[in-house]
Amino acid sequence: MRRLVSSAGLGSISSHWEENHVPPRSQELAQRQEIEERLQSMREKMEAIRSKSPDRLPIAEPHAGDLEGTVLWCDSDPTVLQSCGVLRGSGLNVEHFQEPEAALQRYLRSPQEVLCIMSSMMEGDGRKERGAMNGYALFEALQRAAAARRRPKPLLAMISCSADATKAQEAGADLVVLGNRIKAQNLVVTRLRQSMGLQAGYVGES
Repeated sequence: MRRLVSSAGLGSISSHWEENHVPPRSQELAQRQEIEERLQSMREKMEAIRSKSPDRLPIAEPHAGDLEGTVLWCDSDPTVLQSCGVLRGSGLNVEHFQEPEAALQRYLRSPQEVLCIMSSMMEGDGRKERGAMNGYALFEALQRAAAARRRPKPLLAMISCSADATKAQEAGADLVVLGNRIKAQNLVVTRLRQSMGLQAGYVGES
């Protein structure tokens, strides 16, 4: 005897089948949409970070026994302070100068405060043609100034893609890094910690 199925029953069966038998292509589209939504969310978060003022971006909190002192950074790039998170995260104060002569004068005013001077080659914008002080000359002048005051020479770090490592070392550079600011900061922090008997180690990316 044939059993009769009500229209309500048929609707329930049909609904159940549709929920549990989504066509493969529909599943694929749903998965792609979910992935795209996640990617979009990540893009929005990154854009929000980029849009914030660099001074408001979080930096590593100093730990007990961390470094104290000032680093002078000489570079023609006006945004260089946006890239000094490793130094600041280690407890160091960073001052930026776009002229080597100004950096030298700052050191002469308070040499006891300065732990390190970082500099690029400083030969762009016609400086080389004018015979203005470059990174090598800055380091040589800093060494003479420290010796005249009978003070230890501050750590000198050259950061430039065009620097000659041999000439930089002859001028007094303790570190020569070819254009990688994060690596240069890590090396500076490590060297300063070692000189003070503190645990050395990288803070950011190498």
